[in-house]
Amino acid sequence: MHRFALGLLIILTVTGCNQDDGTAVSADDVAMVKGPDGTTQYMPVTHDAATSGYAQWLQLRADLAAIGSTGDFLDTQVGNLHLQRILLQRAQARHWKWAKLHGSGVVDLIAAQKTVQTRISQLDPNR
Repeated sequence: MHRFALGLLIILTVTGCNQDDGTAVSADDVAMVKGPDGTTQYMPVTHDAATSGYAQWLQLRADLAAIGSTGDFLDTQVGNLHLQRILLQRAQARHWKWAKLHGSGVVDLIAAQKTVQTRISQLDPNR
């Protein structure tokens, strides 16, 4: 049952956002909250695909930093990076503009994809 639910969630995450509208997401559209264990969680304030995608990407980056700090769980790190790559490709294809959380300007989606792809190349022997 858990595998089915996880599979469904992944399918919806990968295919569920089909907007191609150039949506701009501001830093105020994503709330940073502390979870029960003290970790930062990113929650979309508005309910649209671009904001949801941005919050998911921010959460994946935070999760990767936490699991990558020990060097353990290589398969989890690689899976995380592949999901980041998918979200970044979707954002670029749909012309979403994500404001940087700190500082001004927007996230450079192409540079972020290159960074993620470099990390995948370094960590994933099956790339």
